Parts: sequence; C-alpha cells; structure tokens
Amino acid sequence: MSAIFLFSSAILGSDMIEKWDNKPVKCVMPYGGRLTWSLPGKTEMVIHMKNKNKIRRGKRWSQILYMYYLLGFKIFGNQDASSVFKNKTDNKTKDNRQKSSFIDHLNDSDKMKFQNTFILTLDGDVDFKPSSVIRLLDRMKKNDQVGAVCGRIHPIGSGPVVWYQKFEYAIGHWLQKAAEHVLGCVLCCPGCFSLFRASAIADNNVLKTYTKKPTEPLHYIQFELGEDRWLCTLLLQQGYKIDYCAGADAKTFSPDSFNDFFIQRRRWAPSTIANIFDLLMSWRYTVNQNADISSLFFAYQTLLMGISLLAPATVTMLIAGSYMVVLSLNEWTAFILSIAPVVFYLFACLKLSESFQLTSAAVLSTVYSVVMMVVTVGTIISVSFEQFPQPSSVFLIVIIAVFTLAAIWHPFEIGCLFHGIFYYITVPSTFVFLTTYYVCNLHIVKWGTRENKSASQNDLNENISKHGLMRNVLDLVLNKLIGNIEQPSDNLVPVTSDIESSSQNKEHPDDPSVSFKEDRETPKEEEKFWKKVLTKYLKPVDLDAQSQKRIQEELIQLRNNVVFGLFMINFLFLVALFQLHVNRHQLTGYYIFGKYEPVSMIFLALFIFVLGIQVLAMLVHRWSTFQHLISSVSILTCSGLSQDLSESEQFKVNFQTVKQTVEDCPDYDILDSDVTDDDIERNGRQGEYERRYHKNDRSRKYKETRETRIKTSNIYETKVHRNIRRTFKRQEQPGARKVPWQSYEHTKRRYMLSLRDKYYQGYDNRV
Repeated sequence: MSAIFLFSSAILGSDMIEKWDNKPVKCVMPYGGRLTWSLPGKTEMVIHMKNKNKIRRGKRWSQILYMYYLLGFKIFGNQDASSVFKNKTDNKTKDNRQKSSFIDHLNDSDKMKFQNTFILTLDGDVDFKPSSVIRLLDRMKKNDQVGAVCGRIHPIGSGPVVWYQKFEYAIGHWLQKAAEHVLGCVLCCPGCFSLFRASAIADNNVLKTYTKKPTEPLHYIQFELGEDRWLCTLLLQQGYKIDYCAGADAKTFSPDSFNDFFIQRRRWAPSTIANIFDLLMSWRYTVNQNADISSLFFAYQTLLMGISLLAPATVTMLIAGSYMVVLSLNEWTAFILSIAPVVFYLFACLKLSESFQLTSAAVLSTVYSVVMMVVTVGTIISVSFEQFPQPSSVFLIVIIAVFTLAAIWHPFEIGCLFHGIFYYITVPSTFVFLTTYYVCNLHIVKWGTRENKSASQNDLNENISKHGLMRNVLDLVLNKLIGNIEQPSDNLVPVTSDIESSSQNKEHPDDPSVSFKEDRETPKEEEKFWKKVLTKYLKPVDLDAQSQKRIQEELIQLRNNVVFGLFMINFLFLVALFQLHVNRHQLTGYYIFGKYEPVSMIFLALFIFVLGIQVLAMLVHRWSTFQHLISSVSILTCSGLSQDLSESEQFKVNFQTVKQTVEDCPDYDILDSDVTDDDIERNGRQGEYERRYHKNDRSRKYKETRETRIKTSNIYETKVHRNIRRTFKRQEQPGARKVPWQSYEHTKRRYMLSLRDKYYQGYDNRV
C-alpha cells in the first residue's frame, strides 16, 4: 500500500495529494481481498490481494482469475461462468477440438460486448505511450480475426548483459517477428506489452483449455514456464491471427546480471521449443483451422527449428577451425580443445549445484569472449589469403551484411548495431553454454527469480523511481480524464494489478495509505460467482510426498531423454563435419568445386535461404508499418489547431469536437410499440421520443436542444425519403421481388433505426 501512495505522490504532487481522498475501499473476497481506489478522474483502480491458501500459486492461475472475472462476471453479470463458457458437445473433431465458435452461440448484445472488449497485458516495469496502445487497436480494427497483437519491446538498463539483449531483441523483431507476421502469424505475444481480443480468449479451446491442469512432464514446461506463449498457441490452433505492430513501442527493464539472465532463459527457451513442437505436431489441424497459416509456413518453422538445434555443433566447429588457422594446431588437437569445455560444462550441469553451473558459465563465457577474437582473426586471415573463402567466412560476412541492412531499414534503432559487437563475442556463451544450461535443468519448473525474495523499503523506493508502469497509467488517466469526463464510462475496464501475498500486510502508523474509507461486504451475486470459479478452476492442489516425488522423477526422465537426444545429434553432426575435414584429401572428388565439403555448404545454403526469406519479409513489413504510421499522422488544417498544443490541451480540443459532433446527431432510439408514425410526423420526431430519453444514459448525457433536434431531424428526414423512394423505385422494376408488408412508413422506420445503429456502432468504436 505504501507503493500506491508513493506512486501517486510522485505524479500528483503535494498539493493535489492533500485534496485527493486516497483511502481505498476494502472488500474481503473469496480469493483473498480487494482494494479499490477512486482516482481524481473518477476512474477506479483495483488491486486484488491473492491468498495463496485459497487460490493456486502461479502467474497462469492469476490470469485465469482475472479473465473469468472480466470476461465472465463483468460482461454477463450474475450468470454462471461455467455456463457462459460452456463447451458444446457437437461439432468436435477427432482430437476433441471444436469447430464451431463459442461466440456463435451468444446473442447480439453479448457478442457486441465481446467484440468491443480488449485486454492489455503489461509487466510492472513497462514504460509506454498512449499512441502505442492506439496503434495496437488499429491492428485489431483492421481485421476481426486478429486475436492478439504485440508491440516492439525495447530492453533498457545498463551493463554488458543488457547490451546483448538490446541487439537480441532488435534482431528478433526486425527479422523473426516481421517474417512470422508476413508469412503467417506471430507465434508469441509477450505478456509485457500485448493486446488481446476478449472474444478470442473466451472462444472454445482457448480459455477453457488454458485452465487445464498439467498431467504430463511436458505440460509443466509448456503450461507453467511460458504461459503467454501457450495462450498464443491456443489462439493459433483455434484459427485466430496474431500480428506484430512495429509502431507500438514499449520499454521494459531486462535482467542486468549474468545469473538472472540465464535463469530467465531457463524458463523461456524450453517453453518456446515445447510450444513450437506442439504446433508442428498438430500442423495439419492448424492449417485447416487457421486461414492465415499454410504448410509452407510450417516448413519454414521446421527449418528454423533444425538450424537452432544444430547451433551448438556449428559454433563449436567454427571455433575448432579458427584454432587450426590462427594457432596452427592440428585437427585432433583443435577438435579436443574446442569440445572439452562443452563436455565439462555438460557434466557440471547434470551433477553439480546450480550456483556452480552459473559461476562456471560466467567464467567460460569470459574465456570464450577471447576465443571469439581468435575466431575473428582467423576469419580475416581466411578471407585475405585464400582465393576461395571458407564457408565459415561466408557465414560471417552474410550475417554482418544482413544485420547492417536491417539496421538501415530501422534508422531510429541503428544504434543497436554497436551492441551487436558484444552480441558477437558472446555467441559461444549463448549458443553453447546457455543451451546446455537450460536443457540440463529442464526438470526445474520454478521461476527462480521471484522465490524467497523480499524487497526492503529502500529497494521499493528505488524501483518506484526506476520503473514506469504506474507513472504511465496515472499519467494517462490525469491527462485524458481530469476536467473532461464528468462520469466514468460503463465500458471502461479498471486498471488491475496482481499482488500475491501469503500473509496480510501489517499496518504501519506512518503510512498514510493504510487507512480505509470503508469496509464493504462482497455482493452476494459476485460471491456466488467467485465460489463457483474457485471451486472449478482455482482451488489449490495439495500433492502428497509420493505424488511430488513421482512428478519430479518423470521430469528428470524427460530431461535425460532430451539431453541425450539433443547432444547426440549435435555430436554426430560435429563428428561428420570433422571427419570430412580430416579426410578432405581423399574426398576431394566429392567436394563442391573440389574445395568445399558438401555438408557445410548445404547447411550454409539453408541458413542463407532462411535469412533471405526474413529480409524480404522485413521489407514487406516495413512498408506496411510505414502505411500504418502515415495514416495516423496529424496534418494541420484550416481549423486553426496549433501544432504547439500540449498533449492534454490537444485532447481537450478533440474532446469538445467529438462532443459537438455527438450533440449534432439525433438519437433514434428504439421505437416503443405504442408510438405510431402519426405521432412521429406530427411532433417532428420529438413528442414521444422525449419521454423516453431518461431511459437512455447516452441520451441523458448528450441532450439536444429542441431547435437542434428539429434541424437535424429535417436533414435526416430528407435523406430518409430520398433513400426510400429509391428503394420502392427499384421494386417497381420488372422482375423485382415484391414485399407486401413493406409499406412506405414501415420502411422509413426501419431505415431510421439502421442509421441509428450505424451511428452508435461507430461511436462506441471511437470511445
């Protein structure tokens, strides 16, 4: 609670803090507790306090709690969530997946609510601008089949580990995500900054399957370690498209220490491989279900996966070749010298403690940074003195050229090329030792970066000044809502944060935010809803010692199988390359052009082919991004708007323009059965409408004067009569279908209602 007060004080200032009633409303909930603040703009900020004795531990289960609350209770009210998201038993495929959509079984009102509801996922340290969210929404509005959109994530921080991640993130977005977007669908929307469509999440086989308990060893890796990637896998298998919006920028603090970086990738890498493997295994079903994914896209992903799995052997052979060129070592000495550290670290990861593994990885990474300088010298010598460069030299030259071209097409991010130098010298660390580390620790399904850690008050103050989520959220609220909107909209979803606490917070006498405005009981309907959801999906699972031992043994067995398979493939590939090099004089007749051994050339050709596809896809995506950005550029017109206006002042001007536009348009409400056409004509669409305006919140907020209504009514009446005359004129043509009940007055009424519906549909989308 002290964090909320410090966040608000930093943004509102001392004067406004004194006027703001910052006491929250406390409510005891079946899952723990809930605190509700009313911000100065009358927008609610809700913090859910999760009791680990009442709900399952883990990030995925917290997301399930929020999804069922926001998509179930908030939209459907007191209806039972299990009945709302009930899977139908018909239209199922052989693998028990449903063809029909859950949305098809809803009425028009609920369907509209789902289509106009989006969930923005954020991390606690993300910094972004409102324009980034608007650009994500643009992607959603462009295509109704888009289930999720991710933005361009920029890691921030300082230190060599952060430098590596800056270039890694840049290459991942420039080439990989752009290629996935153009060729098919993006495979993962990171939870730190992504937008999800509510109707897609609530669809069959998505949210329902997302609540699945892990029953196999692979489930713990796929479900728990990378929940955002698994959710995207379910969306793809249900037929939704996932886009990448390069114009939506967000900044996040990345791990700045070597140990935290390795532990983070210990979670990410196995989950990535498990989910891609799941998609590849179900490629036939996914291709039939998803119109944006083809068999060629899966062929591209299979080729990319194969190249990634052979990366340790490729880097090791590259180092061995450099030893032979620079240090003038014979083949066997260079081979043993390059493979010995890998074997040592493999043994350490299988038998020794995790702290020793991380320390050894740090030492070996430092040593191999020097080795990479040797590789660089060897490559330069090979290019300079040989008439035909070796495949390793061509490999390095192609990579440098591709990365430089990608940076040129991203001019505002060209500074990432300087971080590419550090990325290059740490290639053995990440492609060899990091791969060995996460594969050998596959049986560890804990996060590792959040357990057994408690932050002090000084650390909290430092993080508040360092991280920027609450600053952006409150800044958005203050700039956009204060003084402009008198009442909060019913369609707004409150900003929600998740604070997991195993015990209740102790009140501190000096903390001004510990006092409560009131203690409120849980509404009966909401309490009933929560009890059903908690009982069915979120009830804690207590495993006995025997079950825990069995699960751990199965995870270790899975780890052993993966380690044996991965390193056996890499070892055989490495031995094949080495033997071809040793016996090159006897196999000259089989070499390409009598000089290049075929295996390396095939691998190099496939790698260049993949890079070529990614470069072409990047160019297509850059053109799409340019069109997206240029379509949202504000152009100064004769309306008198000044380019020097601040963001808040510009919002006020835009708000008044929208409000005036709304007031100038009549509200054709749904006609009551006792209202006749004569009443409408006699009163100029006024008399019988005015008695119903108090029933409509939208009409009550934007009341029109009588003069404005009559004026706009005449304009719309003229348009109505003109279109109705055209309709009846078409019906008088020979062969036209006659509708006996479609009288002139009835057609006029239906046309007026259609105008009203089109107007408010567009208005709701703008809001």
